[in-house]
Amino acid sequence: GIDELKVALDDGATMLLIDVREDWEVESGSMPGSIHIPLAELESRMDDIPKDVRLVFFETAAAGLRAAELFTRNGYDTAQFCGLNDWKAKGYELGETEKPDAGAITPRR
Repeated sequence: GIDELKVALDDGATMLLIDVREDWEVESGSMPGSIHIPLAELESRMDDIPKDVRLVFFETAAAGLRAAELFTRNGYDTAQFCGLNDWKAKGYELGETEKPDAGAITPRR
């Protein structure tokens, strides 16, 4: 779960962290290094998201789980869900998130 994700991030694993909350929700901080694509916009951006990269969708409620299921159904076999509250509960740091530009999306690292 969360601990394994943190270890993978600290080890520099290549993955795409996608915050699927609404605009107003991300103002309080997000997972460092994440991109922000609200759930309602995810399907229209799906073609821009690589299939060969581990995807982690996160949220404070069930939207992240729905996002992961949507991508899994569409052939993204690495999609998973992470609860941001679980991340916060571990005391892990929050950072900034930003919406990606139009076009293909690549992991930040």
